Amino acid sequence: MVRVKNFYARFRFLLIFNFLCLRAVLQFVHGVLFVFIPSRFFVKRGSKRIWIFGWYGTETFGDKLILLGILSNLLLDNEADNISICSMDKGITQDTVNELLELVQHERKLCGLIESRVSVYGRSSFFRFSRGDELILGGGPILHDPILFFWCLAVWFSKLIGVHTLIMGSGVGPLKTKMDLLLGRKILTHAKGVYLRGDEGYPKVTSGFRHGFCPSFIGVAMLRPPSKSLDQRCGGVLGVNVRQIPPNYTSNFRSDNEDFKSRLVDLLVALIINNGFDKVNLFSTHESDGVTDLEFGSEILSAVRLRVPFDFEFELFGPDGHALLNAIDGSDSIISTRYHGALMSLARGVPTAGLDYTEGGGKVQALFESLGCEDAVQSVFSMQANSSVQFMNLSEEYIGIVLDDLRSGLRQVRSEYE
Repeated sequence: MVRVKNFYARFRFLLIFNFLCLRAVLQFVHGVLFVFIPSRFFVKRGSKRIWIFGWYGTETFGDKLILLGILSNLLLDNEADNISICSMDKGITQDTVNELLELVQHERKLCGLIESRVSVYGRSSFFRFSRGDELILGGGPILHDPILFFWCLAVWFSKLIGVHTLIMGSGVGPLKTKMDLLLGRKILTHAKGVYLRGDEGYPKVTSGFRHGFCPSFIGVAMLRPPSKSLDQRCGGVLGVNVRQIPPNYTSNFRSDNEDFKSRLVDLLVALIINNGFDKVNLFSTHESDGVTDLEFGSEILSAVRLRVPFDFEFELFGPDGHALLNAIDGSDSIISTRYHGALMSLARGVPTAGLDYTEGGGKVQALFESLGCEDAVQSVFSMQANSSVQFMNLSEEYIGIVLDDLRSGLRQVRSEYE
């Protein structure tokens, strides 16, 4: 009986193994055909085929904004007739494109261009590249993560077959090992053009390459206008966008998060009492963490409520685009540990303070420093209940300068290799 069971187990294993091998061979043949058969058989003559590859399929709202920023920059500048988005999950990314269309429906020209020129492909898109195509890496950062090797492989494979690779708005870090640093540098050196988001350290990886603002600034500018001006913000509503420190950002995950939670409770108690906030808008830009932002934030605010001598209301807003805009526009001041939570708030003119959870300073600190708001950001490892929290906002004129600089930088990256 045992032998029969083992026989069936081996048979089942061999069947599955052979199926996977056959599938891999077929995908390889499929890819070879797309590599070596001239692209004019697949794309209209004279059109440009651009592939956008990034962290799509496990989106944060920030990634959606980066995607929107890249798409609008290419389409409104008439730089692309045919854009294909490569995704690890085609269905989720197609939903993202549909959500972006809904969020920018007031921009009729952009909506029409996205509907007519943008398509979404799944995992097999890696084998559809053709010589002369253009691959844009945007979305998630080059960081200590299993996907780093896949990014390096994609760039190397693209270079091998004559596909031009551009990096538009990716961040760098955290990179923990020498192999991470090596792969990160390889990705940048193999690319035809590089435009990195901010300066987040790692000079051995990023030295010699252009740094600038994140393309998501363009994405935010495409959304509906803010419902309140700075003069209309009366000061009674505090927006809070917090997350626990991720495991790949700290060497002591549990103890650092417990310490962070205690410090954050002390800080918010002092902030609410001293400023007389009567409402807190708790919002999230990302819900795929093990402990979601709203769960973590609710736990923090429950502890805060026990120590504040007066009652205050708090409302939860998920990572849906309209909900996020309502939360940000409805807040008079915002404190954020999330990069894109802070970026959206600043870009929409809301007075904002940042908390950085990367030892030695990370992307949140780099964001505020790049905007000249370094006094409005502090480290979660050094903040105290009596810490002075400064909220800073950007004027419409300054936001316009950021957008002009960003668009100019992205155009330069594309024009240099062409």
